[in-house]
Amino acid sequence: MSERFRCIKIYGEQQGCRSCPVILQKSGLFFDSVKSLNILQFKFINLQPKNIEALKLEIQCFDLDQNPLGDHVLFQYMDLNVGKNESFGEQTPVYLSQNGARKFNIYVKKVYFEDDSNWEGDALLRPLSPQKDLEEFGELKQQFLFELKKVWSKTEGNIYPEDLEDFWYCTCGAVNLKSQTECIACDISKDELFSLLDFGFLLERKKEREEQDALTVQKKKRVRRKRRIALLFCVSATAVLCAGIFLYIEIIRPNNLYQQENIDLENGNYVDARNIYIELGDYKDSGNKQVEARYLEAEKTLELKRYDEAEKIYDELNNYKDSQTKKLECIYQKADELLENEKYADAVKLYAELGEYKDSPFKTEKANFKLAQIYMEQGELKEAYSILKEIKQVDLLDDYQDTYNECRYQIAQYNMKHRNMQTAYKELVNIIRYKDSRYQAARCAVNILSSPYLVKEEIAVLIKDFSRDFDDDQLAAIIYSAYGMTQRDDMLHNVAIIDGISYAGYREWLYSGKSLISAFQ
Repeated sequence: MSERFRCIKIYGEQQGCRSCPVILQKSGLFFDSVKSLNILQFKFINLQPKNIEALKLEIQCFDLDQNPLGDHVLFQYMDLNVGKNESFGEQTPVYLSQNGARKFNIYVKKVYFEDDSNWEGDALLRPLSPQKDLEEFGELKQQFLFELKKVWSKTEGNIYPEDLEDFWYCTCGAVNLKSQTECIACDISKDELFSLLDFGFLLERKKEREEQDALTVQKKKRVRRKRRIALLFCVSATAVLCAGIFLYIEIIRPNNLYQQENIDLENGNYVDARNIYIELGDYKDSGNKQVEARYLEAEKTLELKRYDEAEKIYDELNNYKDSQTKKLECIYQKADELLENEKYADAVKLYAELGEYKDSPFKTEKANFKLAQIYMEQGELKEAYSILKEIKQVDLLDDYQDTYNECRYQIAQYNMKHRNMQTAYKELVNIIRYKDSRYQAARCAVNILSSPYLVKEEIAVLIKDFSRDFDDDQLAAIIYSAYGMTQRDDMLHNVAIIDGISYAGYREWLYSGKSLISAFQ
């Protein structure tokens, strides 16, 4: 910036929010010496494949002691044309009226896309976890880069890939939304990238590469030795040479290779053995041995927990031995690993693919139950309830009933908070024995009865309905409490007499000054 603007502070940490289509890569606070005002400048990154045309922000300002300053600042970026993984905002100042502001909450309110669609929310941007470098791999760093080039040659490994709660970090350094299956910067597949984080797999491949290098040296030595022998025979006589060559090519070499690869097969060098069996063609039973080597390779791969690779090999083997069953076992073990690592949504998908294999139906419900508990912890009650109500094997799941009741209880509390008393009442009477649901239902009943728009006939119907869930004493307390809010004693008294409720009990509550909660203790 020019001398007109003085830098006060640079905020270098990246910030984002679940499902929000942009992240804040960095920001800075400056002082405009001409206008004598502080300004903010932001650098946003588009995480969506769609171009962004405009973005609305809301900024809450605080002083150094975290005290709020003034009203929120509203700001909008207009007339943009920001593509995937492109930045914007770094040349646009946002002026602040409060020069004492040093801390800020940034909310992304709405994002407009070029296809006339938009994203709308109330996303408070929070700091993202710091990215780690490739030294996290230790001695396996070079092997990771080697395997990375195999699956995707278009990217360079710069950072350690991480799968976070709301985002994932690509090795190229790009931040991606959880829902993105490919990196927005280098287009590498997320699944292929994270399959390379298996340290056991990297260690095994490193060992195989070192063994392959040693084997190559040995084979070169054998070739040189055989060439020297062949040259010696050539000096002796052309006829002997021809006979020797024929004998070597047609009998000795195939037999040596066959015997050697039988040893490789027994020693677990399945890849090398299979390649030689392919080279030998129809020599003896090389065709059958080739398939057997591939099968044993799949078993070893499954033991190393490289599930996707093993599944692919079993699929290639089609109906050889129990390959199709082993293919299902690969998926099953991968799903178990996802379940153990608390990746419940991914585990549910795999268990669903398995159908009735082993105990997959139960584990589907177990994973769904765990997913519902996470939704409840995050306050996503609608999603949690939609899962919990579909679970069938409830007796096999610890704490299911308490979790189910708690979910409905929290839904009721949410509706009470937002004045949806009828909805909250229906939820609470369904779990009337859980916690203080009967009392909370009574609070809803009081609020419903206290509506100034009810007529006598409506009040009579409501009281009749409430009498099914409360005893006379509790109902009298409800009517009294509603009276206290509405001052309609005559109307409520007449209804009470009509429905046979003890008016004496009602009047006792009226003059005693008791609270509603005392009727439920």
